[in-house]
Amino acid sequence: MKEKKKSAVSWILTWAGQKRSAYVWSVLLAIGNVIFKILPYFIIADVVKLFLNGEKEFEKYLIKAVLIALSFVIAELFHSLSTSLSHKATFVVLANIRKACCDKLARVPLGYVKDTPSGTFKNIMVERIDSIETTLAHIVPEFTSNLLAPVVILIYFFLTDWRLALWSLVPVIVGFLSYFGMMLDYKPSFERTVQTTKDLNDAAVEYIDGIEVIKAFGKTESSYAKFTKAAMAYADSFISWMKRCSIFHGLMMVVTPYTLLTVLPFGAHYVANGTLAISDFVICIILSLYRANGNPFFRKVDIAASFAV
Repeated sequence: MKEKKKSAVSWILTWAGQKRSAYVWSVLLAIGNVIFKILPYFIIADVVKLFLNGEKEFEKYLIKAVLIALSFVIAELFHSLSTSLSHKATFVVLANIRKACCDKLARVPLGYVKDTPSGTFKNIMVERIDSIETTLAHIVPEFTSNLLAPVVILIYFFLTDWRLALWSLVPVIVGFLSYFGMMLDYKPSFERTVQTTKDLNDAAVEYIDGIEVIKAFGKTESSYAKFTKAAMAYADSFISWMKRCSIFHGLMMVVTPYTLLTVLPFGAHYVANGTLAISDFVICIILSLYRANGNPFFRKVDIAASFAV
């Protein structure tokens, strides 16, 4: 019976070893960070309500200010602990992956090692493995936890006014459609960048390792031309891919976070018609500003998109 292949997640959990629990705690602390970062915006919304209701007691506003300060302090503490745990676990994973690669390299046939340029091995052992660090140390804990904030805000919008909640989703839908636009022809473009990266590494190592022989036989110009050709192909593969994705990427990052594009005009229309309380409208504006400027979720989307590009 054919053995079932292990998934990428299974391999990561295996390589993480005893540090697997660190990822769990990292995600939980990152969720706590998001909760305490969004909490001040709800407190500010409460302050606005007090102000609109004519509250003049200074102590109430002072208590709210202290709670806001405490929320930000606790949020930063949780963020530091989460980042520390995720990085410790990630570097254990990277070390175990490199050990596994070295063990595999020791078992492959000698002919394969001789036929494969040393730049290929260097690319796998160094650059390709290092590229996993951002995904594991940042995107895994922070991206997953920061999904919570938009969901909480959306639920609050629906509880306040279902019409504004639906309008707030329009920029998000446009953004995700743009993201899918970026994914068009993803596989061939990605494979081309991988191949040109490999070719550049091979050419660079070959040129550096053989520089003495190249100079001795006067082959400097032809060898350098080969390296230059590989470098230009590498640059062209990324530039052409980014040109194709730049419009979609720009649209996604400009439109997606700014729910005010729809909340502000339609909310003002509902207030003018008397179907939405002005205090609720102000709270929705404040929360929309958080989604645009304070929510790290959209920055993680940008990171993920940059990996795709």
